[in-house]
Amino acid sequence: MKEMQVQRRDFIKKSFLGVSSLLLIPSIKIFAGPFSAEELTYLIPEDKKLSKKWINSLYDKGKIEVYSSLKDELKYVAMPIGGIACGQLYLSGEGRLRLWHIFKLTYSREKDHRNQFDSMTLGGHYANPERLMKREERPVDQGFVVRVRNKDKTITKSLDSEGFKDISFRGEYPIGKIEYNDPNFPVHVALQAFSPFIPGNAEESALPATVLEYKISNTTSEDLEVDIFGCLENAVLPYLSDSSKGLRRNTVKSAKGRTSILSTSDAVLKTIDSKDDIVFEDFESGSFENWTVKGKSFGDKPFTSDELADWQPLKGYKGSFFVNAHNTRDVADHVKANNSYWGNAGDSFTGKMISKDFIIDRKHITFYISGGNHPEKTVLNLVINGEIVRSITGHNSNTMRFELLDVCELIGRQAHIEIIDDVAGGWVNIAVDHIVFADKVPTH
Repeated sequence: MKEMQVQRRDFIKKSFLGVSSLLLIPSIKIFAGPFSAEELTYLIPEDKKLSKKWINSLYDKGKIEVYSSLKDELKYVAMPIGGIACGQLYLSGEGRLRLWHIFKLTYSREKDHRNQFDSMTLGGHYANPERLMKREERPVDQGFVVRVRNKDKTITKSLDSEGFKDISFRGEYPIGKIEYNDPNFPVHVALQAFSPFIPGNAEESALPATVLEYKISNTTSEDLEVDIFGCLENAVLPYLSDSSKGLRRNTVKSAKGRTSILSTSDAVLKTIDSKDDIVFEDFESGSFENWTVKGKSFGDKPFTSDELADWQPLKGYKGSFFVNAHNTRDVADHVKANNSYWGNAGDSFTGKMISKDFIIDRKHITFYISGGNHPEKTVLNLVINGEIVRSITGHNSNTMRFELLDVCELIGRQAHIEIIDDVAGGWVNIAVDHIVFADKVPTH
């Protein structure tokens, strides 16, 4: 046994001698070595005999790589843009936030938690880029829109591949730079997106934050009025399907120099000996027989999905009929008279719907609502004796959101409901469906 023992240092020397003999073969290109046995006193020699040309190449300025939608190069672009150890969030090549893997899954879910974890931490999305092409199990609706007005017309474009055909992406982690180009659009839009990545500062690099900074440049010689606005779905408790256990709410918080949206999920009080629900209005009659309608915004009857414009993929309504203030049924005369852009004409009308009076005898009024977020302008109001006692707006989305008005303290009072569209322009419509009086909040 003694004769077979080999000293570790001798073994390393002999091993490197064998490797170095291979490195001496002229046909093999090398950038380090070769080494003699005397030089291999350490596993990694102090002098690595690196090529000077190769070392200099490390300091050469690289070529900027820009990927373009025109070359179909953005399909698999996804740059990590959340804080370190804050889950996975990606910036897509077109500037949207995708793959919101920031929610902790439990082992009891049907999909295996281990596989989900591996996808986030072990490069699963890089090894299988087709996953980036699919919407995740529970996507988070997010995006931005730019609106430009001049004296003649208003043009609205979403900041993604639906709004712009020519988009370029330049990745310089942790910064992603995206440009939206259209020679027929009067402004140029550039996005700089980044996370708070600070080398050497782990604490601040782990902030759960993503910054989207938009720069808009007027490419014409005329004066323009430009707005940019965005939406972000409230994704608190993303797997909550029983609304009796909690309701998501968005609250606007204003301070000097900033406006914020606080997304929460509020607990719903359990009720005892609750009465049956009353469907106050589901619009399935196909008429406004129980409403007084003013103005042209809502038309003369409820909408169906077949009547929706292509750019208004309304979702989340119940049954076949619903209220919709994006009135594209009656735009032809308006377009002709005002020489306006047809796509925005559906939002050019205003109007109001007033329900019949009723006595409040349930603790909640629930309904589905979507459209623009304009307090007092695109809104559903509960009115008692001419005073607005409850009010809620749309949320700049075409997906109807389940909402609830707590009216416990108002039981026994006479009231009516108003649905109002009192402003013209982009995202200034409102859609409503399935108004119910309930003690127990229904699942939806």
